[in-house]
This record gives sequence, structure tokens and C-alpha cells, in this order.
Amino acid sequence: MPVGPPSANGRATIRERAREQEHTRTARTERALERPAPPPARMVRSEPDPRFGDWAVTARRLSLDYLDSVSAPNGAMLASAPRFYGGPVRFHGRMMSLSALLAEKQRFARRWPERRYEPQGEPRVACDGQSATCQVRVVHDFTALSPSRGARSQGVAELTLTVSFAGGAPVIVSESSRVLSRAGA
Repeated sequence: MPVGPPSANGRATIRERAREQEHTRTARTERALERPAPPPARMVRSEPDPRFGDWAVTARRLSLDYLDSVSAPNGAMLASAPRFYGGPVRFHGRMMSLSALLAEKQRFARRWPERRYEPQGEPRVACDGQSATCQVRVVHDFTALSPSRGARSQGVAELTLTVSFAGGAPVIVSESSRVLSRAGA
């Protein structure tokens, strides 16, 4: 059977149903507004972990010392590297043993024998008591030179370190960085 536009009676019936539905929704809303609001949830105020202040200062200092070490001549950089890390390290997303990480650092030092890393302002630090870690973000200027290759890399980057306090002495357990801008780009 072909279906055409509703007749005048059909349109009136549709309008009446719509009015009834609107009236029902309005009545429900009004009843809901008349009910007393539930009591507010109890706010539990937790005090900040007292270790966070010390951890933040230590993690900040460790990150700045680390940047200084990366700027040092190759021999000094490679000799100081083990003191910054603990156990396996997540390095740019990959889990690595300390010996694999040190081999990676050695390749980096050979590729870029002259480096300068200079922080821009203070590192930002956020600590977590449950994991006994602090995440440190340091925006820094960098310059890396390889005179033998005639290569230069320069710009601004952000270094992100996770420093663990779980074993007592603070150590880097995760490191990543990203270039924010390159000179001449």
C-alpha cells in the first residue's frame, strides 16, 4: 500500500503525541529537581608525601649533573655514565641492560665527539610515592659537532628522565628525548 503524507487528522495526532511526550519529560525533570540532592562525597585530604621535596631536589640535581656529563669530553662522559643508571634502563622506549646502554653511549660519543647541552631554566619534576620515582623534564639547547665528518647538529630538545629512589640511591631508570626545534630549520 503506498504511503503518502499524513492527513490533517494524522498530523494532529502526531502533534498531540509529541506534546504528551514533552509534558512527561518536563514532569520527570521537575520531580528530579524537587528531590533533595545527595550529600556531597566526603573529601579525603591526603597530605603530600614528605619524601617528595627531597626527591624533587635530588632528581633535579641529578638531571643537571647528567646534562653536564654529556657535555664533557668523551672519556669523562663515558667514565661517569654508569653512576647515573640502575639495572635495566628504558632508553628511548627500548629496555636495555646497563652494558648495552653504555655501548649505545659510546657509539653516540664517537659520532658526536664535541657536545654542549645547556638547560633553559629549571627542570620540571613530578614525583610518585607509590613507584618511588620522579619524572624530570629538562628543556635544553644542544650543539653536537663532528669535525672529522664536518657535521653539526644544533637546536632545542626536551630530555625526560625517570629517576628511581626504590633502591635508596637515585638512579635513572628511563631516558628519552625529543628535538623541539633545530637551528636553521
